[in-house]
Amino acid sequence: MNAERIKENKIPLDKNTWHEILSEMRSAFFNNRFDDYFSFLSGCYMSEKEISERNDFYLSLAAMISRHLRMTPQIIGAYPYLNYLSEDMAAAGGEDLVKAASVLSSACERASKRLEEKDAKKPAALFAKPGAIEDAGAFIEKYRASVESLFIEELDKKWFLEGDIDSTLALICELFHLERAEAEAVTSLWFNNKADFNQIVNWFLDDFCFLLRSAEENEWIKIFCRLALAYGYESANFYSYQAEAGFKLRDYPAVIELVSALEKKYKITPFLEHLKCFSLWQVSKTRECMSIIRRRLENDPRDILAALLAGDVLLSLSMFEPALKSYAYAYHIEPTAADILYSLARGFHACYFAAQTDLCAKKAMAADPASAGYFKFGVELYIKCDEPGAKALLDGKNAGDCPVCIRGVKEGTHVIEWLTADGKKKRLETELKDGFIHKFKYIPDMKKVEREESRDGDITVYRNSAAVRLEELLADYLVEDLDKLPKPAIDEFAGAAVLGAMR
Repeated sequence: MNAERIKENKIPLDKNTWHEILSEMRSAFFNNRFDDYFSFLSGCYMSEKEISERNDFYLSLAAMISRHLRMTPQIIGAYPYLNYLSEDMAAAGGEDLVKAASVLSSACERASKRLEEKDAKKPAALFAKPGAIEDAGAFIEKYRASVESLFIEELDKKWFLEGDIDSTLALICELFHLERAEAEAVTSLWFNNKADFNQIVNWFLDDFCFLLRSAEENEWIKIFCRLALAYGYESANFYSYQAEAGFKLRDYPAVIELVSALEKKYKITPFLEHLKCFSLWQVSKTRECMSIIRRRLENDPRDILAALLAGDVLLSLSMFEPALKSYAYAYHIEPTAADILYSLARGFHACYFAAQTDLCAKKAMAADPASAGYFKFGVELYIKCDEPGAKALLDGKNAGDCPVCIRGVKEGTHVIEWLTADGKKKRLETELKDGFIHKFKYIPDMKKVEREESRDGDITVYRNSAAVRLEELLADYLVEDLDKLPKPAIDEFAGAAVLGAMR
């Protein structure tokens, strides 16, 4: 079939010819035979009734032309009549035709706008996407067997992209409509013999997942990366993007699995290793986490994230001495950074070393005045009762049986309540200060509450079966000038003795 015949006879009703017509148009497009291409288009202008009778053809035609406009917007300049086609399709009625007409009209508008702009190059952008996915597993199963369906039925119809990535999406969808040998030939031509079809699909998925990463679409990242790997498109990024997304979603077991799989094939980045370390801590594999931290510090003694994470891990285990030394080590790497100073302050605060806590906070605020509002120590709250069996509530929520200790309470106004075993109730509204220890004891017989407020505390640890005050163990760290703070060796907070003492 040739262009003149179509132009003369219009689009026939015989459905068997429709695929041939669309294939001829694609061939004309990819081989720059635009006179033939426009001749085919001339045969597509028909009455509303005729369009309705050829419904499926026009749906495919509109999708194809829309993709061609996204790849080559110059078409609208050379053939400015495509809007008439979209108007005729809309007038023909029918939900599918109206929707397809809208897609074509939008593609014409975007192509015209690109021609008007002096710089046609636009950065990749995501403008619209489907709503939140309800069943990721079902979505993956739906498209696992067919990358073609993923592109044509999902990406091309439901995602709205901008820039080169959108042109590539349109190209790939069009190539899926060609025979494989023809698709490979077109790919080779368009990419100067530097890529095959599988490579451009791989590149697109990689770029698309990077775009999703920029948009914080973490659930979608996991889905598309898993599909890419299922299709056999091997790339380190399909693991790393997933790991990062899983970390943001607090799916720590998945992070560990992905990074572990990746490091068997590639040398992983320090960032990914840090995500794995943090995730190991979150799933209570603290010894493995600390072993990696030690190795990281041996490889790079200035790995400040490793030192800070060591402090956080040890502090969570109430291993105050090595925790403070971890923060002190980090301080000597970046002694003027506000966030490092606050981490050190948190270590001192946990040990009840108020003077040193204030030294760190003062220096941090001098380095970054705005940081004062972001770094808080929390309140250590004790609720007691003079009668056994009393229950405590904080802000209406059950806090447990007295006596209770709650750490990390936010500063501000709070309501404390006591419910005694014999039904007595006491309600107290009080102000709690950040960084302070607040103790409240209810004495039902006297109908009063005793309270204490301080920053003083004392921690006793055991060394060689003997009780030792933490203040004595860390005497060298109780400095009045942070410049005189000792710099510990790595073994002092991440050595074998410390790891052996971990629970």
